[in-house]
Amino acid sequence: AVEDASGQKPKAAEPLVVDAKEEKDAAHKEENNEPSTNVYFWGIPGEYTEFEMNLLVFACGDVVSVRMGPPNGKGFKYAFVQFTNLDEAAMAVKLLHQRKFNTRSLVVRYAKPPKMSPT
Repeated sequence: AVEDASGQKPKAAEPLVVDAKEEKDAAHKEENNEPSTNVYFWGIPGEYTEFEMNLLVFACGDVVSVRMGPPNGKGFKYAFVQFTNLDEAAMAVKLLHQRKFNTRSLVVRYAKPPKMSPT
């Protein structure tokens, strides 16, 4: 991770609490979302775990949170990965979008900043 001018590593953002279905639907339909630290992934194998998802994205940067949806009827699922900054999220989109993953190409896009749910 990048250090600031004082040599300190920036604090990670707090994980977001959101309505995952609403967020997934919006991210999958939108190709040109504004850059965000929240990144949408589609085409993840249904048996993939959060640990394996972290392994997939670790080279892109520091991960704040991983949220995975349930598998669909075809054996695939979606995930949202929140990175600590925009550069890391941009790296994930650049390196992983349309990357062949098992039998299909991944869809990797910026997700709209999620609406906060009441906690």
